[in-house]
Amino acid sequence: MPRVLTLGGGLMIAAGALLPWLSLYGGLHSYPGITGLYGRVLLVLGVVAVMVALMPAPKARLVLSASLIGLGITAAILAATRLTHTRALVSSGEAVMLVPSVGPGLMVVLFGSALVVVGGLTRLRAR
Repeated sequence: MPRVLTLGGGLMIAAGALLPWLSLYGGLHSYPGITGLYGRVLLVLGVVAVMVALMPAPKARLVLSASLIGLGITAAILAATRLTHTRALVSSGEAVMLVPSVGPGLMVVLFGSALVVVGGLTRLRAR
């Protein structure tokens, strides 16, 4: 079960980095997460989580569980930071003529990072 949670969470983090984070002009122009640095970092974190999930269970489960929990928390902090900034941009009156809206990518990353953290915690508990 922890492996499935980690694999699903890593795939969601990677997919969320590829999905739109910001749309302009009512969705005519969308910008995926990998346009910026945070999106690329989150894509790498998602791929690392998938690779860890596909690894055979090592003897050092404590280190692996702690690294998964840290990876998930890092991804959640990065996504929450970007989500806060994007929502502030959308709600400000400065960009009202661009008709901005928040895309689904950041929420997918947040949900995926929660799955990675839960997967790490269940691995730790299975010790």
